[in-house]
Amino acid sequence: MRTAFVCLSLLLTLNICLASPRFAKDSLGIFKEEAALNIILTTNMKTLLSEKDKSIIQPAFIQVQFPDSSLIAEKISLNVRGEYRRKHCYIPSLKLHFKTSDSSKLRKLKDLKLVCPCGNTTEDEQLLLKEYLVYKIYNLITDRSFKVRLAKITFTDTENKRKAITQYTFLIEDIDDVASRNKCKEIKVDKLPTENTNREHTTLINIFQYMIGNTDWAVPNNHNVKLIAPKKPPVIKPYIVPYDFDFAGIVNAYYALPAPELGTASVRERVYRGFPRTMDEVQPVIDLLKDRKEKIYQLITEFSLLNDSNKKDMTRYLDEFYRLISSKENIQYEFIDNARTQ
Repeated sequence: MRTAFVCLSLLLTLNICLASPRFAKDSLGIFKEEAALNIILTTNMKTLLSEKDKSIIQPAFIQVQFPDSSLIAEKISLNVRGEYRRKHCYIPSLKLHFKTSDSSKLRKLKDLKLVCPCGNTTEDEQLLLKEYLVYKIYNLITDRSFKVRLAKITFTDTENKRKAITQYTFLIEDIDDVASRNKCKEIKVDKLPTENTNREHTTLINIFQYMIGNTDWAVPNNHNVKLIAPKKPPVIKPYIVPYDFDFAGIVNAYYALPAPELGTASVRERVYRGFPRTMDEVQPVIDLLKDRKEKIYQLITEFSLLNDSNKKDMTRYLDEFYRLISSKENIQYEFIDNARTQ
């Protein structure tokens, strides 16, 4: 234990010389580059893996090495987050708290969510990479979306009682930064009806969620969504910003089950959850998704960390969607005639 703390204290001193000036000045810099970060995260692993209590804020040390070889090492704190993965996965998803002191070089990152594989197998890591790609796909469609950054993390134990674990993870941008990029602010509203959000943007989200086969979200109970709205008048209905896509059919996680009320046997079965719209409202979204098709497929096929089998699985799943929207009759049936009414 003492050895780990001495080494990390030395790294805290080194960061004064090695920290990237670009990064220190730009709170969004971490999400502007694609290469995976190399991170060592040291904390009490027994508490992290055994307690899985969201209320426990535990101290940690983080060492971040950037692609240009610059290095930052600082004290932070963290806690577990989420519901399903917190209860069922080996390493739960985390929230990293960087605002530990005014002198912290990472404090501008505020609080970032860290998504970890559910288990320690290659399959678990591939599922995480597929979910990461869903975020990147959504970035291609709208700026009102969370940016993400891959990170290869080694988890080490402050007590030196557990073997180090190394796996790919990804960081999710802070909602305040998403809002700021869009000249908005986060708003928090309980039991907001879905149709009380921005109609045009919600139409986009409904069709995107259908495209990826995701029904694991809801506005009224704030499930896997955040809301942002313009800071200045005129006052308009808020925009939905979705997250957590591991239950989507395009990811096809072995632990993902559809909601019983949907009457589907698998998350691979798409269900449209949007409310009624006209063809004039739906068509611009269809046109946008068709326009982004080549970039979406390129994003998947050129992602070197995903194996060929999973690349084919993702593109074949999208093929089904693009075949459907090639027909006006199908569009009318799926997104207008088949829209939900309550």
